[in-house]
Amino acid sequence: MQAFQRILLMKWVQQPLPNESAVRTLVAQGKNLHPALARVLVLRGVSSPAHGRRYFRDTLADLADPLLMDGMSKAAQRLAQAVTHREHITVYGDFDADGVTSVALMRTFLSRCGAPSSHFVISRTIDGRGLVRRGIDHAIAQGARVLLVLDCGTANVDETAYALGKGLDVIICDHHEPGPKLPEATAIVNPKKPGCPYPFKGLSACGIAFRLVQATAAALKRDPKSDLDLLELVALATVADVVPLREENRILVRAGLDVLRNTARPGLRALASAARVDLAHIEADDIAWRLAPRLNAACRMDSAEVAVDLLLAERREVAEKHAHRLDALNDERKETTKELYDVARKQATVQAAGEHNGVLVLKGRAWHAGVLGIVASRLVQEFSRPAVMLSTNGATAAGSARSFGRINLYNALTSCKELLLHYGGHAGAAGLKLRVDDILAFRKALSTYVKKRLSKEDLEIRMNYDAVLSLGDIDRRFSTVVQHLQPCGRGNEAPVFLSHDVVARSIRRLRNAHLKFSARQANEPGGTAKDVIAFNFADRYEDIRGGKPFDMLFTIEQNHFMGRTTTQLTVQDIRASHTSEP
Repeated sequence: MQAFQRILLMKWVQQPLPNESAVRTLVAQGKNLHPALARVLVLRGVSSPAHGRRYFRDTLADLADPLLMDGMSKAAQRLAQAVTHREHITVYGDFDADGVTSVALMRTFLSRCGAPSSHFVISRTIDGRGLVRRGIDHAIAQGARVLLVLDCGTANVDETAYALGKGLDVIICDHHEPGPKLPEATAIVNPKKPGCPYPFKGLSACGIAFRLVQATAAALKRDPKSDLDLLELVALATVADVVPLREENRILVRAGLDVLRNTARPGLRALASAARVDLAHIEADDIAWRLAPRLNAACRMDSAEVAVDLLLAERREVAEKHAHRLDALNDERKETTKELYDVARKQATVQAAGEHNGVLVLKGRAWHAGVLGIVASRLVQEFSRPAVMLSTNGATAAGSARSFGRINLYNALTSCKELLLHYGGHAGAAGLKLRVDDILAFRKALSTYVKKRLSKEDLEIRMNYDAVLSLGDIDRRFSTVVQHLQPCGRGNEAPVFLSHDVVARSIRRLRNAHLKFSARQANEPGGTAKDVIAFNFADRYEDIRGGKPFDMLFTIEQNHFMGRTTTQLTVQDIRASHTSEP
């Protein structure tokens, strides 16, 4: 179908406003607020100065009562009982960054309470995903009375029954989508459970674990401030798991970043040093692009235990050893990803031009399970459709899927569940297992589902921007307001601005990949030039040299270098001025 052919020309689209009058209200009442900033705020749900004060000043006190979460009271009481009676607790976690930070958070809390505990982290290669009997047997061997399952378990009905049959009390803290039947656990804490009254559904597993810590601490009559340093782990998990940085997540990450900037945890200091992150000025982007990939490299290329050991390390030299190991694993992950992407892309090119091309379902024998999700994400970006990467092993195949546009991937897989041996995940990402003989039928069914729900417009390669802005309007006050929008990420993206008729001066190539230059509007030759960095735009050097006017999409950031903080524009895209829209 023509609608499913990739549209190569990027289309710049100004995000539509839900309420045009709200911009005028903010400008009128916002003490000389620039119209472009007013538009940015309205797009983020701020429609009045009162809303703005809440958006910028919400604190931990504005979080909902954790006991509103269905199952929380029972979970906290059982955990507090175990702590009080010194019952052994095994903390069971998923292998990704959300899972390992959840394990580290709960092990730290239990240690502070004097409770005996151990942990078990899933092996991607041995166990797959979810609650598995190997982990349950490990807990029994440790003498556990309570099994605390973090970042998985909601779908594990049989395994939970097995654990209960062995005499364990099972507490599940999870944020994945529930299936048609819930396990009969001692307590299930998941805001996505049907009927759960907790108002915010988008917490990471580590965020839910922190709320359990708060509820348990209250039951133990602990000082509520004594465990706030654990928010640094919540910030890591929330950004790494790409949950929406809205409402409660925004509050938790902002508070967690404040802790991270002065962290005393040796593992995080060592990880930041290995990743060349300045902790004093760390932002969500540093977690997303530098810290999280290294934490996730452990489970992708080796064992998630390396990441847990780093986070729980108490001595600097031990933490540095683990951080260096993670750095090396991350380099290995990059190389493996590149090799698999080159292979998968050839398959994708053929599939995209053929039948059943609403989705990419790619397979290969013994493909590295640790990088399937990364490659799927890159193929989604390039081919503008959902992608499924499957590694075959004998008669079965298992892998990762990533969504595109408005497609809810979990619902899409549910529509094909009769062809799947197992699946689980979120709207945007999922894991699955099926028989090799069913792959073609699965691809046909999934493609049909996707095509019914995506139009040609959905498949356009778009870059959204928030507002049109003259470079001369970016003064200190403007950039300060933009910085106060942090933390930015999924659901609270950094604002993107469009400036027309820009000219560049003092253009330099960096490492033959990037461009650095100063820029001003062509019609403002005396205006103050702005520092600009354009990552991976070295091939556009000839397009902007010699005073050629161009239009530029950019974000506004702070650059910290040698003790100085300056405003810097980061290019998102460039085109010649007066170019008509595709």
